[in-house]
Amino acid sequence: MGTDGDRGGESAGVHELRFDPFLDEWVMIACARHARPDRPSGDCPFCVGGLEAPEPYRVKAFPNRFPALVPGEGAQREVGPYGAAPPAGACEVVLYSPDHDARLYQLAQDQVEELVDLWAERTAALGARSEIEYVLVFENRGEEVGVTIHHPHGQIYAFSFVPPLVARRLASETRHFRQTGRCLRCEAAAFERSGPRLVIENDSWSGYIPFAARWPFGVHLVTRRHVGSLPELDAGERRDLARILRRLVAGFDALFDRSFPFMMLVYQTPTDGREHPEAHLHIEFFPPLRGPRQVKYVAGVETGTGTHANPTSPEEKAAELRAALERAVGGQAPGREVDL
Repeated sequence: MGTDGDRGGESAGVHELRFDPFLDEWVMIACARHARPDRPSGDCPFCVGGLEAPEPYRVKAFPNRFPALVPGEGAQREVGPYGAAPPAGACEVVLYSPDHDARLYQLAQDQVEELVDLWAERTAALGARSEIEYVLVFENRGEEVGVTIHHPHGQIYAFSFVPPLVARRLASETRHFRQTGRCLRCEAAAFERSGPRLVIENDSWSGYIPFAARWPFGVHLVTRRHVGSLPELDAGERRDLARILRRLVAGFDALFDRSFPFMMLVYQTPTDGREHPEAHLHIEFFPPLRGPRQVKYVAGVETGTGTHANPTSPEEKAAELRAALERAVGGQAPGREVDL
């Protein structure tokens, strides 16, 4: 009879990747994250003078104290029909501003440009590490998506593997590229720019709710030039990204006159050492609200099958968001006076 270790029976304080052979995916087991503060009371650790920001700053990145992935290497091992491996990687927190109550569109344009530059800098630095195959920049905003500290901030995860949803998308994009010689996301963005689901655009970026949207206000921001990652953006594209992010978030907040919850993820080229001509830098928003007080829950059939059900029309929600953007740009964005 095998030992508990042979059967993967150890549990206290475990911190590793475990392989699910049914879905062909790695799962991050990170018991230390259970100890992270849940909406901590008292002083904010991200404000100047706080635990994570003892010195003044404008934007700042630092290692997460409760990481799901940690630096290091090691061998994989078999555990019955499963697999296990060290959780090689890195998790960082990115602070957008020392102002605890600021919203993104209330920050100066040049400060958001500094934020974009920091995202690009950390992507390049983490992606250059030999064990890192994918760098994900993301933000969780609002209690509806589990945020525990409301100071404006986001995160960066650097994976030692290409995450499964990213890999699925890349496979589809690779197949299209090999069959046609064209980028699938370039084609989709060009199609959406001339249709009723376009929400916002500028010289370098387009924002739309896609034809097959899974989320009612699930905007995709896509570079108009075919570019793979944040470090590849030129100065104009970085400036335009800062501008379109400020305006879009102001529009989100103007929708229901409240801080609008969302998950924002920046998808870019893997750093696995391979060529990825099919990969196209883009940002996706996953907002849980479908109305002022209505949450779009991901329920049983969606969670259990991966088949999403959107209870709204992408065309209708794009029109609502365009109207909210007009209100925001017209000076009616919630919060302090802003220059958009």
